[in-house]
Amino acid sequence: MSGDRVVAERAFFREEFRQRTVVIAVAAADLATITAPVDELLAGGSRVVIVAGGTGPLISAWPVRPASILGDPAALWLGVVESGAVVVAARGDAATEAADLAARFGVTKLVIADAAGGCGRSFASLEDVESIAGSRPKLAAAIRSALESGVDGVNVCRADDLDTELFTFDGAGTLFTRHGYVQVDRLGVDDLGVVEQLVARGVAEGFLRPRSRAEVIGLALDGLGARVGSSGTLAGLGALEVERYASDRLAEVTCLYTVNRYSGEGIGGRLVDGLVRSARDRGVDSVFACTVSDRAAGLFVRCGFDEVPDERLPEAKWVGYDPDRRRRVTALWLDLGRAPGEAR
Repeated sequence: MSGDRVVAERAFFREEFRQRTVVIAVAAADLATITAPVDELLAGGSRVVIVAGGTGPLISAWPVRPASILGDPAALWLGVVESGAVVVAARGDAATEAADLAARFGVTKLVIADAAGGCGRSFASLEDVESIAGSRPKLAAAIRSALESGVDGVNVCRADDLDTELFTFDGAGTLFTRHGYVQVDRLGVDDLGVVEQLVARGVAEGFLRPRSRAEVIGLALDGLGARVGSSGTLAGLGALEVERYASDRLAEVTCLYTVNRYSGEGIGGRLVDGLVRSARDRGVDSVFACTVSDRAAGLFVRCGFDEVPDERLPEAKWVGYDPDRRRRVTALWLDLGRAPGEAR
C-alpha cells in the first residue's frame, strides 16, 4: 500500500474514534507494547482507560491508578478527562473488569488484548460468542457481558497487533458487535472519502480497474455499502450500472470490492444480492459482471450467475476497455426472469 493510502486509512480510523472513550484490557507486561496505538488514539482526540492485569509493575507512559478506584467511577472518569489516558490496576481478570467498566461508563468500544489473539473470524455478533470463543470461558463471558450491557463493539487481538486492529482495514483480530455485524444500504456523498480509499485499494490489488474521480463520486451517490456494526465502517461496496445498457434492458454489477479483512464473512454475497434486488426493482431483464479475480468469479457463481463468453456482454461494455485486461476477465450472467404475466 502506498504511503498516501496508509496515511488516509489511519486518518479515517482516528476520526472514527475521535471524542470516544476506549477501554482496553491488557496484561501489565504488555503496557509498553500498546504505547504507540494508545498515543495515536489520544492524538486523534480519544479518551482511553487501560485495565492492566497480571503480575509485574505497571510501567506506563500514562497516569496509574490503584485498583480501588474501580469502585469510584466518578473519580476515575475525572482522571480520564484530566489526563486523556489512565491505567488502572485490575483486581482480578482484566477482561472481566474492563467489560464491567465499559458498561458502567456507557462506552461503545472495548478492546481486549489477549495473548491468544482473535477467535478465528474477523467479525461476529453477540449470538456467535459462545460458538467461537467458548473455549476461552473468561473471555467469552467478558465479551457477552459487555455487549449485553450496551457496548457496541468488542475487539479481541494480541497486544502487539493492537495498532493493526484499530487503525487498518485489514485488522488483526475479531470484532464482536451487539447486533448483526453487517448491514447493506445505500452509499451517500458523505461516504466519498472512504469509497475513494477502498477503490484505490482495489485498483492497487488488481481487483478493480482504474476509475476517474467522477466515476467514484457516482459510486458514492448510487452504490451500496456493507457497514460493520454500529460504527458504520465500510466493509465493502458495489454499484449497479443501468443507464449505459438501458436499450438492452441490462444492468452491470460493477466495482464490487470487500476489504481483505472481511473475506469469508459473506459480505460480497450480501452486496451482490442487494444489487440484484435493485436491478429487479429497476425493471431490467438480466444482470452481468466481469472480473479478473477467481475469488470474485466464484462468488458470482454462488449467487446464481453463469460463466459466459465475453462476447455475450454488450458491446458498450468494451468501449475504451483495456484489451489486456479483457483477455483476463471472467464474464458472468444472470437472467432475472419473471413469472408469466408479471409486469416488466
